[in-house]
Amino acid sequence: AFAGGRMPSDDPRFAEVEKLHADGKFDEALAIISTDDSAQALHRRSRWTGEIGDAMKDRGETGDELLKVRRAALKYAEEAVAKEAGSFEAHKAVAIAKGRLAFLVGIGEQVQLTKEVKESAEKALELSPSDSASWHVLGMWHTGVASLNWVTRSALQAFMGVPNASHEKAVECLDKANTCYPNATTVVEMAKVYRLMGQDSAAKTAFEKALTMESDLPTYRVSQEEAKRLLATM
Repeated sequence: AFAGGRMPSDDPRFAEVEKLHADGKFDEALAIISTDDSAQALHRRSRWTGEIGDAMKDRGETGDELLKVRRAALKYAEEAVAKEAGSFEAHKAVAIAKGRLAFLVGIGEQVQLTKEVKESAEKALELSPSDSASWHVLGMWHTGVASLNWVTRSALQAFMGVPNASHEKAVECLDKANTCYPNATTVVEMAKVYRLMGQDSAAKTAFEKALTMESDLPTYRVSQEEAKRLLATM
């Protein structure tokens, strides 16, 4: 999962929609805030639209409809930044939306988005250094760039210099995310990075830990199901 951590309730007006989101009722939650153009509503619309896209992807829906959803999530996030440039949640939403979109576009746009994901995540952390989800996104950036094929990595290198990315740095960022707010999604992604590094024992321990953690958000439940599947292969 590209996004992890938790979105804090920064406004009591959103308590109802956050409860609907936690129950997996994305469409109902989005319907309630569909006409709210505040930055607080827009970054939620972006994050939750992105989660609808994740569910589509899990069902094998990877065509134009998914691309449309990914671009809509980015639009909401960019509108949130335009409304409130000092909102770390808005910049984080941009980083998440661009990270998800990058998997669906051509190499030129992918390279541009990859550069901007890091910039937006770092801006969010500049505004809120202890935000778990922003550290999670930065960790996903590191492991994602470290895993790029030679062609894409070479294009990224030409565009922004040698990308200073590694699986080791991904683990550092994900560990920081989990320290800021312990959550199953971050721990599962850390386990997957451990597997890429050939550290199967650490991966197994992390997968097992994730299964003991809170499952009060949809993304946590999805991650725990993934942990069960991957543990069965080890």
